[in-house]
Amino acid sequence: MSASFALPYEEPNITTILTVSSFTLLLNVTNKVLDNVLYCGLVGQVLIGTAWGTPGAKWLSTHFENAVTDLGYLGLILIVFEGGLATSFPSLKRNLLHSSCVAVTGIALPIAFSFCLLGLTQATPLQAFAAGAALCSTSLGTTFTILRTSGLVDTRLGTILTSAAMMDDVVGLVMVQVIGSLGNSAGPFKAVTVVRPIAVSIGLVVLLLLCCRFIVSPLTSWMLASRSAGICGVIEYLSDTKISWCLQTVVLVGLVAAASYAGTSNLFAAYLAGATISWWVTTFRVCQVPASTERGSRSSIRDVSDTARPEKTVDPAAIYTKYYNSVVEELLKPFFFASIGFSIPTAQLFSGAIVWRSCVYATLMLLAKLLTGLWLIRLPLGRKVPSSCKNRRPGYSNTSKHQADDQRLTVLPGVDSTAAVQELRPQIQEKDSKKPKPRVPLSNEGRPRVNPICQAETDQCRQQSVLKAVSLYPGFILGSAMVARGEIGFLIASTANSNGVFSGSSSQPSAFSETFLIVIWAILLCTIIGPVATGLMVERVKRLQKDERRVNEKPDPLGVWGVT
Repeated sequence: MSASFALPYEEPNITTILTVSSFTLLLNVTNKVLDNVLYCGLVGQVLIGTAWGTPGAKWLSTHFENAVTDLGYLGLILIVFEGGLATSFPSLKRNLLHSSCVAVTGIALPIAFSFCLLGLTQATPLQAFAAGAALCSTSLGTTFTILRTSGLVDTRLGTILTSAAMMDDVVGLVMVQVIGSLGNSAGPFKAVTVVRPIAVSIGLVVLLLLCCRFIVSPLTSWMLASRSAGICGVIEYLSDTKISWCLQTVVLVGLVAAASYAGTSNLFAAYLAGATISWWVTTFRVCQVPASTERGSRSSIRDVSDTARPEKTVDPAAIYTKYYNSVVEELLKPFFFASIGFSIPTAQLFSGAIVWRSCVYATLMLLAKLLTGLWLIRLPLGRKVPSSCKNRRPGYSNTSKHQADDQRLTVLPGVDSTAAVQELRPQIQEKDSKKPKPRVPLSNEGRPRVNPICQAETDQCRQQSVLKAVSLYPGFILGSAMVARGEIGFLIASTANSNGVFSGSSSQPSAFSETFLIVIWAILLCTIIGPVATGLMVERVKRLQKDERRVNEKPDPLGVWGVT
C-alpha cells in the first residue's frame, strides 16, 4: 500500500548509469562537432535518439523515453520563446516588404509542390497538405547558428533572413494545432476543425495588441513619468535581474497556459510572449536607471552614493542567457531532438522505393526554398549612373571645358551676346593650350595630392556603384539558409503521424505510411544540404570581399544587402 502514496527510491544499476550518461554526453558532443563542420548538429542528435531508443538498440526504457519527450518539449517552448525575444521590431518594420515576400514564397511553394505526393505515393490531399506544412518551416536554431558564424547577423540580409524564418515558423506553429485537430476529428470533415485553431490564434494576437495598446503602454508611460518626477520608483525595481526574470517567466507561463486551454498552439503563445517582452523593452527603454538621477524628496531616505550608481540596463536576451540558456542548450534542446529520433522508423527508411521517391520530393523542397532568394536579385533594368559620377577622376572637378570657357567669357567687358561667346571661345582655347601645365602637388608618399572635396565625391560615386551591384550571392545565401527545416518540421511531421494523418488511423501509431517516411527523409536531407551550401557560399563571399574588392576595387558581392 505504501507504493500508492509514494515512490520508493531505488538506486539505478550500473547499466542504466552508463546508458544514460553516454546518451547525454554524445548528444552534446555530436551537436558541437556537426555545428562547427556542417551547421546541422540537430541531425546528429536525432540520429542518436534513433540509435539509443526504440527504433534502434532499445537501450532506453519506455519510461525514460517518455520523460525525455516531456523535457524536450519544455526545451522547445523555451527555444521558441528565445526566437520571440530576438525579434527586432525596428528592423522588421524597415524590411517588412521583403521579409513578407520571402516568407509567403517559402510557405506557398512547399505546400504547392507537396501535392506531387498524390502521384508519388497515392497520398490523400490532407496528407499532402500536412507534408507541405511540415516542409514550409525554417529551422530558427540553424539560421541563428549560420548568421553568428558568418558574421551576417547585423546586415540587411541577416535581418530579412531572420524575419522570414520567424514568419514561416509562426505559421508552422499554427499548422501544428490545425493538423492535430484534423487528425483527432472523427467522421467527415468539418470546417470548424480548421477554423477554430486559426481563429483562436488570431484572437490571441488581437487581444495582446489591445492589452499592449491600452494597458501596458499607458501604465509604463505613467511609471516612467513618475520616476522622472521622483514620485514613484516602481520602474527602478524592474532593473533588478531577478525581478525581470520572474516577470518574463510569468508572462511566458501565463500565455502558454491560456493558449492551451483556448485551443491554439502553446508554441505560438511562447513566441508571442517573447515578442511582447522584446517590444516592451525596445519601445519604452524600460529598466534603465540614469547615472545621476535626482531623487528629490527621496534623497533624504536613500544614501547619497545611490544617486551616482552606474546605469543599469536589463536585456531580456541577457536574462534568458543567464537563467535558461545553459540548461536549454546542454539538456532540454538535445532531449527534444532525441525524442524526435524516438519516432523515426529506421528499419523502414532504407527501402528502395522510399529512397528514390524521397530524393525526388527533397529536390522539390530544396527548389521551393531556393526560389525565395529571387526577391533579393536586383536586375539592372532602368538603372542609370548619376551624371555627377560619369567620367569622374579623383582630384578633378566635373565642370566641363566649355562651361569654364563660358564662365570666363561672360565676365569680359562688352561681351554679352551668345554669338560673341561662340566667336571668342576658340581663341581662348588656343591661348590656354600654349600655357604651361601647372604642376600637380605631390604628397609625402610621392603620389599626386587629391582635392579632398573631389575625392569625397568620387568615393560617394564608388559607394553608389557598390550598393547597386548586381549579384546572385545574396539570393543564393538567403534561399539556401531557408532550406533547413529543423525542429518545427520534425514536430509537425511527428504530430501528424501520431494523430493518424499519415497512417490513416490514430489508433495505430506504429503503422508508418510511405508519405511519413518520405517527409522524414526530405526534412533530414534539407537540414543537411541547406547549411552546408550556405556555409560554402558564405566562405566564397568572404574571400571575394577580402581579396578582389580590396585589390581590384570590385563591387561588394552582397551589394546593398550586406549593409549593416
